Order: sequence, then C-alpha cells, then structure tokens
Amino acid sequence: MSAVDFSALSAEVDSIAANVQKVAAELASATALANQVTQLQAENATLQAEVTSLQGDLTTSQANEADLAAKLKTANDALAAALPAPAPAA
Repeated sequence: MSAVDFSALSAEVDSIAANVQKVAAELASATALANQVTQLQAENATLQAEVTSLQGDLTTSQANEADLAAKLKTANDALAAALPAPAPAA
C-alpha cells in the first residue's frame, strides 16, 4: 500500500479551487459584457429605426420643397404675364 500525501493533495485542491474561482470571475465578466452587448444592440436598433424615420421625413420635406418651388415658379410666371411690360428706358 502506498501512503497518501495529504499535504500535496491539499495543495492540489487549493490550486484547483483557485482556478475555479478565476473561471467563475471570468464567466461573470463575460456575462456582464454579453448583457452590455445586448443592451447596445437594442439601442442600436432603436437608433436605426429613428434614422429610417428621419430619412423618410427628409424625403417628404424635399418633395414638399420641390412642389412649393414649382408652384412659386408658376405663380411668378403668371404674375409676369399679367403685368404690363416695362417701358423702355429713354
């Protein structure tokens, strides 16, 4: 029968316990980072939806501006046609 070296076994158990604690700390850190990534992804999705909405608003505003510019030109042309021609300079 061989004798069991309990002091060496105790040191090995302590080393394993320390490694388990390190792994647990890394897992907690990884979980916190994963939660932050999930939160940032949700915020990003919200911001992308806002950008899409604002792009739609911009497109609508540009179309309205073009329509108003065309109406202004039509009104100016009608006004110019209705007014008498300026007298030639003497």
